[in-house]
Amino acid sequence: MADKEETYKIESLQGSTNCQAWKFLMKMVLQVKDLCEIVSGEEVKPDAEKQGVAREKRARKALALISLSLTAVEQEHIIDCTTPKAAWDILEKRYEGKGQNQKFMLLQELFHMTMKGSMDVYLQVIKEKMSELSAIGMKLEPDIKLAIVFNGLPENYRYLVVIYESKKVEEIDFDDLTACLWEEEQ
Repeated sequence: MADKEETYKIESLQGSTNCQAWKFLMKMVLQVKDLCEIVSGEEVKPDAEKQGVAREKRARKALALISLSLTAVEQEHIIDCTTPKAAWDILEKRYEGKGQNQKFMLLQELFHMTMKGSMDVYLQVIKEKMSELSAIGMKLEPDIKLAIVFNGLPENYRYLVVIYESKKVEEIDFDDLTACLWEEEQ
């Protein structure tokens, strides 16, 4: 996404695969451009005509920013939208489902996750999925988080798992664990 004075690189929305990351980055761009309130619907049309014209211009700008950050497939879903709020709401409903199916899908992905590449990527994907669960109102207990991380580790990390399993869950800090795993890979 380019502006005269600023350039922002946002990976196009690819359905629910990267919805959380896309949404976060898109909100950041909209905040930098002072357009968040228009998208959220917090800023309503003012009474004065001159202010109304300026607001409409900002609304069109916000809708364009959202549209340009989508793949052609996602653009099809909002092609008839005339306001940024309408486009945002459609994308949110479509890719951030808050129902049981979304929870089950995310949990299944987490429970079947295994480290195939780098530790960095493995831990990042786990954090993203846990963040998605949190966003739809499901907080995982610390021991479940640890079990998910440990479950997907290759056999050569087994000694670390044994060390951490001997500690009480309350003593284990998730961020410390991820830092330890990352350092171990190095």
